[in-house]
Amino acid sequence: MAMPAPPRITGLNENLAREVLELHTLGVAGGGGRYGPWGGYTQADVTALAAVLTGWRGPRPTDAAPDAGSADPFDPLWHQPGNKTVLGRNFAEGPQALREVLDGLARHPSTPRFIATKLARHFVADEPPLALVDRLAQRFAETDGDLSAVYRALIDAPEAWAMAPAKLKTPEEFVLSAARLLRLGDRLATRAPDAGLTALGQRPQAATSPAGWPDTASEWLGPEAVWQRVEWSVQVADRLGMAVDARTLAASSLGPLLGEASRQQIERAADAPQALALLLMAPEFQRR
Repeated sequence: MAMPAPPRITGLNENLAREVLELHTLGVAGGGGRYGPWGGYTQADVTALAAVLTGWRGPRPTDAAPDAGSADPFDPLWHQPGNKTVLGRNFAEGPQALREVLDGLARHPSTPRFIATKLARHFVADEPPLALVDRLAQRFAETDGDLSAVYRALIDAPEAWAMAPAKLKTPEEFVLSAARLLRLGDRLATRAPDAGLTALGQRPQAATSPAGWPDTASEWLGPEAVWQRVEWSVQVADRLGMAVDARTLAASSLGPLLGEASRQQIERAADAPQALALLLMAPEFQRR
């Protein structure tokens, strides 16, 4: 029986290397605006990091054996030989190079500001206060990249609590918060939450970028996106509105955040389904 031909190697795959630099450490070269500077790497750095990554692999189908945990994730036969230069530093070939490169990336001056901006932008506001980003970046740097310490600094930051809810929920956050509010997971007829995400244009596992769906509303919010929310809210309300008391839900879920205008609209709804749809589309429920 003829043996299958070995896979043809056509060159380095730079995708993961670029993602490590652009999405997880230094940020987009020349990016950041007032939150920057980010970046600081070149195409040569991307190529060199791709060479450092050669030889590393994930689990293979044959690793399903009981002793698979002992399988070495680094295969020297697939590692590109020779020294590599990343961000001006020279690294000897071998598995230790990856750890050394990642340590250097974590200590690069762009990384604290990029990570701090991502955290503040995700949890506080699309355009977070610069003072908050500065504080988080400083905490990242002085703790040698201890993310737990950075998270605590974010939680303790007055800016994280002084602002009114400024983040418009992403489609995922909106659908999941509605599912939690209404316990949609127990109601198979709603086909939620996956069906809801698909209806709102962000089907799970279908983001067109390795960065995932954008975290800022300006990237996806528009008239069509708002109308999709209205339609989905009405569909859910038509199915479940008679089974819940939207007026009670509004008070218990939003509490003091529920504005008088939204409260009156829900109270004056023509029927229970309309009241639930108004709750789901209330500005206070749409933001976090």
